[in-house]
Amino acid sequence: MKISFSSQIEALQFALSNIQFDELELLKNECVDKLKHGNKIVFSGLGKNAPICQKVVGTINSFSIEALFIHSSDAAHGSCGAIGSNDIVILLSKSGKTKEIEQIIDFCSTKNISIWLITFNEELLKKSDKNIKYITLPNVDEGDGFNLAPINTTIVSLCTLQALAVGIIELMGKNSDDYILNHPKNKNNYLKK
Repeated sequence: MKISFSSQIEALQFALSNIQFDELELLKNECVDKLKHGNKIVFSGLGKNAPICQKVVGTINSFSIEALFIHSSDAAHGSCGAIGSNDIVILLSKSGKTKEIEQIIDFCSTKNISIWLITFNEELLKKSDKNIKYITLPNVDEGDGFNLAPINTTIVSLCTLQALAVGIIELMGKNSDDYILNHPKNKNNYLKK
């Protein structure tokens, strides 16, 4: 277990040294611009990426910022109706080329909705057929001995999106009062700190 833990820390250190922070800043700024104009951030993912997106939406919502999660497999069955024409859609996909992700991209492209695809697939950067902005995360070994199970890539994805969430929260001028307001059951515990 200690080797696995070390592998995850190494993956994060590698990501920290190789991540596209300029692109993440652009994404953060576009998110905040959309929010300040009354729009929302929509996250979508499939498989192991779905709970990562849900976690990030929960973090953002905790500060009274409008964000929504749509499971990529539900999107083609009506859930895309929740995406407004001026919203920003952030897709999280290791390969970036699943049928479900492509359906969301097609939907958003027809309505000229801003799309960001966060992926580990560098080959997608060569595509320029759709109005998509890409952030390619650094490829890391999964650390499972077979390089198959999404272990280290999910850690890198989660940390990347949580960093994005913190940046959005800060740029929106949110503070601990916003957080406490949305946690009424634990309000007294937070005030004691």
